[in-house]
Amino acid sequence: MSLAPFRQINVIPQFSVILPTYNREHLLGRAIASVQAQILKNWELIIVDDGSSDSTPALVRDLMKQDSRIKYVYQKNQGAATARNLGISQARGSYIAFLDSDDQLKANHLSSRYDLFRGDPELDMVYGAAEIVGDNRVVSFDNPKQILSLDHPDVRIGGTFTLKTESLIRIGGFPLVSYGEDFCLFNRAQQSSLKIAQSLLATYCYDRTHSDSTTMKMLDQVAA
Repeated sequence: MSLAPFRQINVIPQFSVILPTYNREHLLGRAIASVQAQILKNWELIIVDDGSSDSTPALVRDLMKQDSRIKYVYQKNQGAATARNLGISQARGSYIAFLDSDDQLKANHLSSRYDLFRGDPELDMVYGAAEIVGDNRVVSFDNPKQILSLDHPDVRIGGTFTLKTESLIRIGGFPLVSYGEDFCLFNRAQQSSLKIAQSLLATYCYDRTHSDSTTMKMLDQVAA
């Protein structure tokens, strides 16, 4: 039995989820399904296609026919930071969350974030724990020859970031760097005196099993 299309007409979403992707049609459906499974239903998903040459556009357009909350934006290949900033420029939600195309959200990800923001009206940004699948290492932004564990206090996983839209726009979004844009955004938020809280709930599933990811390529370069 097929599901009836989800229609959300003229409703302002509470959350805009920004999902940049590049040639990930084999994983993208899983990431999208994890957003659709959220307990909190008032969201929009903005998929920013960073110049894919596979069947990503057709896959997304088929899903858009079934779920009006899914949006699609295309850009020539310019990298994740530019893609995320393009998504931010299209966002209508009060809060912006992020998801990489090889990762997943647990069903309570958005609802747990919403509870934190609702509990503290002054809060600008939430980051937090993640469930790590695969390699637990990352290259240090400060020292490209140093490898850190993902549970190191200086490492913050960008997929766990959720910000008030107005606060994210105020600090200028993601710096346009080729690596470490998450690290740079967090520093920018701190330097701009945003109020930041940490969630101890591991509601973001960070998949480190795919060799084509930027972080895994960086690890390979250090090992070489």
